[in-house]
Parts: sequence; C-alpha cells; structure tokens
Amino acid sequence: MKLVLRYQGKKVVIEDVHECKGIWKYVGLMFKSKNGAKTLVFDFATPSRKAIHSLFVFFHFLAIWLDDTGKIVEIRKVSPFQPLIA
Repeated sequence: MKLVLRYQGKKVVIEDVHECKGIWKYVGLMFKSKNGAKTLVFDFATPSRKAIHSLFVFFHFLAIWLDDTGKIVEIRKVSPFQPLIA
C-alpha cells in the first residue's frame, strides 16, 4: 500500500505501508527489531485523536496523526517504553 500525505503544502509519498487491522492494532511495533519494523498505518472508523504507547518497542519512531483528508495534524518522535503518547 502507498500512503500520500500533505505537509507544509508539499505532497509526501510513503511506499510499502502496512495497514494494521484487528489484533495487530494493539500489537503494532511491539517486540519488533528496528531492522524488522515496517511502516504502519492505523485506520479508525471515526475521526478522533487516539493515544498510543511504545511499551515493548525498543527503538525510536515517528508517530504521525492525520485527518480524514490525509493532512498531517501532528508529528511526534516517540521514545521506547513510553506508557502514553497523546
């Protein structure tokens, strides 16, 4: 899957994105190595600001929250083992 984002008036295309569904929405990057990690997207039924965590994630990663048009609402660098990122 390919993800197209808009950021500061520019179009950004991210290739090889994996959609997390079902139980994988809860597992995400947990217990993965940095080299084995994939770019993940979480699609929720209704627009809302979801909180995440990085428990059992052993590397830093970028979390990007999008609105329903693909516009970036917020970008955060997430450190390992943070219990709540909101």
